Amino acid sequence: MLVRLPVHEIEEGLLGAFRGDGPVRVLLRAPTGSGKSTVVPPLLVDAGVAGGRVLVIEPRRMAARMLARWVARQRGGQVGGEIGHAVRFDTCYGRQSQVIYVTDGVFQRWVQDDPELVGIGTVVFDEFHERRLAGDVALARCLDLQESIRPDLRVVVMSATIELAGLDKKSVKVVRYKDESRLSDILFGQSRVQSTFDLAAVLESTVPRAYYLCTWLPALAGTAKP
Repeated sequence: MLVRLPVHEIEEGLLGAFRGDGPVRVLLRAPTGSGKSTVVPPLLVDAGVAGGRVLVIEPRRMAARMLARWVARQRGGQVGGEIGHAVRFDTCYGRQSQVIYVTDGVFQRWVQDDPELVGIGTVVFDEFHERRLAGDVALARCLDLQESIRPDLRVVVMSATIELAGLDKKSVKVVRYKDESRLSDILFGQSRVQSTFDLAAVLESTVPRAYYLCTWLPALAGTAKP
C-alpha cells in the first residue's frame, strides 16, 4: 500500500518543472523525512515525465539497497522487478526495472560503459548535500551530456539543505516544500539548524565541467591538517 508523504503536496509543482522548453534541471529541497527518496523517483515514472529509466544516485550502498527494497514493497513488488538496485558486489535489476538505485561509484562505471546513457531518461542525485567528489563528477558528466548529445536527459538534485540563491541564472528550476520549518517541527519535535551548501557555485566552477574538482572544506576552522 502506498503511503502518502509530505512531498506529495508539491507533486504538481515538481511535475510542472519537467515541462517546457530547454534542458530539465530540477532542484528539489524538502526536509528530511518528507519522502524525497522513496516517492519522487517512481512518481516521475508514473506521471510519464521520466523519459525512460530513472537512475537514483545514493552516496551509500546500504541506502541504495534499503530504499529499493522499501519502494518495491510499497508498490507490491520485489527488488529486481520494477524497482532495482546496483551497488558493489550486489546487482539486482532486470530489463523491466524502471527505477534503479545505484551508488555514485556504480554510476561512474555505468557511464564509462555507456557514455550516452542509452535508455536512461532521468538521473536523480539524492542527498546531494553530503558532497562527495564522485557525486560532483557524476553531476558534471550529466550536465555535459545535456549540453551535447543528450539534451533530453533530465537531471534532478534533491537535498534537505541547499542554498537556493543564484540558481535562477543557471537554468535550474527550484521546487521546495512550502513550509519547511513547520514540517521539521512535525517530524523532529523542534526545528533543527542545518548547514547548507551553494549549488550555484558548483555549477559555475571554472574547472572544466567533466572534471569538476569542487573541494568541500569543513566549516569549522582548524580541522584541516597540513
